[in-house]
Amino acid sequence: MRPHYYPTTPSSNSQSSLRPSRTFRRSVYSVIGAIFLFLLLYIVLLTLSLTLLVAAVYGAITILAFTVNVYTIMAAVGLVGLGVMFFAFFIKFVFSVSRSHNPHRREITAEEQPRLFEFVKQLSEDTQAPFPRKIFLVPDVNAAVFYHSSFWSMFLPVRKNLEIGLGLVNSLSVGEFKAVLAHEFGHFSQRSMKLGSYVYTVNRALYNLVYEYDRWDQLLDEWVSAGGLFGFFAIITRGMVTAVRSLLRGAYQFVNRYYAGLSRQMEYHADLVASNVAGHEPMISALRRIELGAYAYELCTYHLNQLAERGQKSENLYANHRTVLTRLAEHYGLKVEQGLPLIPNGELAKNLVKSRITIKDQWASHPSRSERECNILTQPVAVEAYPQPAWKLFKNPVALCQEATQRLYSIGLPEQSLEALSSEEFARFLVQEEEKYRVDPVYRGFYDDRFLLLTDPTETVAENDAVELTFDMVYNEAHQRKIAEFFSDQEDFETLKHIQAGTIVVKHFEFDNQKYRKKDVGKLLRLLNSELARQKLWLTELDQQAFCLHYREARQGGATAEYLARYQTLISLQEAHQCLAESQQQIDYWQNQLGTKSHWTEQEVSELTKEMSNVEVRFKSYLRSCATTDKITATLGETQQEALTQYLNGEQTFHLKVSTFDEEGYARFVGLVLDVKQATSQAYKQSLKSLTDYQIELREAAAARSVNQLQTN
Repeated sequence: MRPHYYPTTPSSNSQSSLRPSRTFRRSVYSVIGAIFLFLLLYIVLLTLSLTLLVAAVYGAITILAFTVNVYTIMAAVGLVGLGVMFFAFFIKFVFSVSRSHNPHRREITAEEQPRLFEFVKQLSEDTQAPFPRKIFLVPDVNAAVFYHSSFWSMFLPVRKNLEIGLGLVNSLSVGEFKAVLAHEFGHFSQRSMKLGSYVYTVNRALYNLVYEYDRWDQLLDEWVSAGGLFGFFAIITRGMVTAVRSLLRGAYQFVNRYYAGLSRQMEYHADLVASNVAGHEPMISALRRIELGAYAYELCTYHLNQLAERGQKSENLYANHRTVLTRLAEHYGLKVEQGLPLIPNGELAKNLVKSRITIKDQWASHPSRSERECNILTQPVAVEAYPQPAWKLFKNPVALCQEATQRLYSIGLPEQSLEALSSEEFARFLVQEEEKYRVDPVYRGFYDDRFLLLTDPTETVAENDAVELTFDMVYNEAHQRKIAEFFSDQEDFETLKHIQAGTIVVKHFEFDNQKYRKKDVGKLLRLLNSELARQKLWLTELDQQAFCLHYREARQGGATAEYLARYQTLISLQEAHQCLAESQQQIDYWQNQLGTKSHWTEQEVSELTKEMSNVEVRFKSYLRSCATTDKITATLGETQQEALTQYLNGEQTFHLKVSTFDEEGYARFVGLVLDVKQATSQAYKQSLKSLTDYQIELREAAAARSVNQLQTN
């Protein structure tokens, strides 16, 4: 008997009739063919390694038969070690287990959440998928089926675990929640999809063989470090394995090109399974709400980090998350139903700009949300709407949310004592933060989350004085979208640079939903750099137009000096923020070095402290000469103001000596830089609000003059 809170499943639902597409089957055959070719190469190499092992043993026996001394024993052992280690390289993946670890997971039972378990049981029957081995809750906006996979997973039955994000539950209705879980079950619900799962396991095994650095590599490193004649054979082994890895890497990349296409088809098919069970509208709505819910979750955690710096913490993260969702709905003009925003087609694309880079999943390429929606609409299935919040499926949801929130703090900030903040207090804090620096919506997001590219307004007036400009020509939604894309592309450019430098360690990543290897980063950097140059030129011209528009209004009212002063103050604070950001980047680098490097020589310590001293000298010199230091200081607390004033007025330095590392001085300097940078950011936001509010005053005054002139005429 179906639970009464379980949304109606279409009477025509039949997973057996939902056959994989021809493209899906073709992708499976292509991947299997590619894997077969890879295995042929692997068998040849495995045979050679076994032959080498036999030859190494025979060679060791021959050496010892000739004469026995320390050197021949070391040579014999080294030769056998070479053969054993080289052969072990080809079979080690058989014993490798890929474990999915998440410290935030919390297992729940049927006794704790009977309604949820009944719901999942009914859904597993409808999708013809096995019931999960265990069900876990996690904090974020996500749902996944996971298991500890190994080579033997291809031959032995493995029961999957279900992971449910409370942020996901907080973002969806019951009908949408059903669709999302059905999608996860859809990956394993049919024999054809099990074949896709089998190929996935094979692909992971091949990846482990080619890329995974594990205990085998550690043993080889220890062997190399032994040195001498014995270590000489380790060096030879490493060279041989490096050459083989390079060969296998090329072969794996050949396989993975086909697998990327299959993974997309698996996503499409799982979506159709979900739509067949839960309806196409809930599935599409869920995709949109998840995207907005994830964005709201990021904003919420950012605000909670702000509160933690003030010694406060949340009682219920998910009540705060819902508050942020509601505020976003208001900001974007979205209707709200049962506490959740309704997102028509095109609204997210208009308001949210996503990164073009995906590096989270190294083994699958996923289609974009718009592509998935188009695929779902190819087989529409209508169902009765079930808009009640997904929390309806959970027992004691408030207690569950509070427990999950406390767990987040205990893992993320285990030693900090924070004062609890109620949901009402968080909502007031959110409004205060928004209003404190809120730029009037009339600008349509033109100034949101960015710096201006115009730095010399005097030349701009002369160049654009004859250009016809209106407010709507400058401030419109199309421009806001292009500006957001430019700054998102800048962040993607920096991410690609980190991938190229190795500070972000990946072998594969996605760009514009296409899979790339690390060696392709240079090509993408050149492409994106060219796009950014065009975008920057366009935005610079747009900033010039905005300045000229308001400068003309100021000139008409005789207020050019006041307007220029406000504008130049903003530019000065912008430059200060960028300068201090460089200091923080240097500090971040030091923090990484100090946290990861355990052994330091005296020379290294001396060089590090000298570098710190040089950065500090530039930092103090800049603040002493900066025209807006007084405005920065004004946003600091009393204790911070006093410390900064004494620091700037005195000869005090945190690094009097460059030969020894002053840990206390370093900590004080880091704290000062971070405090000043945060104060500069706040001063910039205040200056931006002051300028934009003044521009509205100028516009209103210009409009009033026009009305008076018409009445006079």
